[in-house]
Amino acid sequence: MLWAAPAQAAEPFPAKPVNLVTAFAPGSGPDAVLRLVGDKLGKAWNQRVTIDNKPGGGGFIAIEAVRRAPADGTTLLQLDSEHLAALPHLYKVSQLFTGVGSGDVAWSFGSIPSSAGAYKAGKLRYLAVAAAKRIPQLPEVPTMAEAGGPPLEVNSFVVLVAPRGLPVAVRNQIHADVAKAIAEPDIQARFQTFAFETLAWSPEEIEKQAAAKSKVYADLVRRKSISLD
Repeated sequence: MLWAAPAQAAEPFPAKPVNLVTAFAPGSGPDAVLRLVGDKLGKAWNQRVTIDNKPGGGGFIAIEAVRRAPADGTTLLQLDSEHLAALPHLYKVSQLFTGVGSGDVAWSFGSIPSSAGAYKAGKLRYLAVAAAKRIPQLPEVPTMAEAGGPPLEVNSFVVLVAPRGLPVAVRNQIHADVAKAIAEPDIQARFQTFAFETLAWSPEEIEKQAAAKSKVYADLVRRKSISLD
């Protein structure tokens, strides 16, 4: 005789409040967008969604805060591609833009979201943008070529990541819900404010792009024997 047990329905996600940790400071571009996205996710999920700012340490502080969290999708981390790519190769990190602002560091490359706070506070100035043409949000800043340097185009992206081991079904739901949220007109308007654009990447494509950037940093660190000691 064969006994059949009723199938256990999967518990709807999320079953408890969600915490969105960000490596960016309050008031920064990524933080502002994340708060809008968090509000929309909270309504879609019928759950409380909180934003937890943990800036500093080049993203290391935020990463450490999330690394040991349960892999159930209720703790997510907002990083940019430089956090993802550089940290595995530079174990000791510093407050780069603070160093530029204080004069300890002469100049550096950086993304607009990461440096906008120091720029608006008058602690640093933009020398050039690594783009093919000037960006509308900073029309006074020349391109690298216009400033007398070599033509250079560098892009950075901001993503939400989760602790390793997140179930695929939960990952796919979060991805779909976030994609729907950032397509909303009010968030698209905020994207324009910070020179952001929407990238319709799958989770697999995000991993591929992060791996490609990581290889660039690995090669650079090895070739130049770079250390932040």
